[in-house]
Amino acid sequence: MTATVVLEAIDNFGQTLKSAKLNSLVKITPCATGLVGTSAQILVSDLLTIEELLYGMMLPSGNDAA
Repeated sequence: MTATVVLEAIDNFGQTLKSAKLNSLVKITPCATGLVGTSAQILVSDLLTIEELLYGMMLPSGNDAA
């Protein structure tokens, strides 16, 4: 569900917001890396694209990417 929401937001707002793109960079926070559950092994302060985070969320089912 989270992946669907992200993709819909990019589709809906991508035309008006320059930052709403799959190649936009996201800085990972300590809150994201401290989540319990499966993990994509993301580290604090990593810079990843939204596309990379979607893959991290769906392939290993990483809670930290979501």
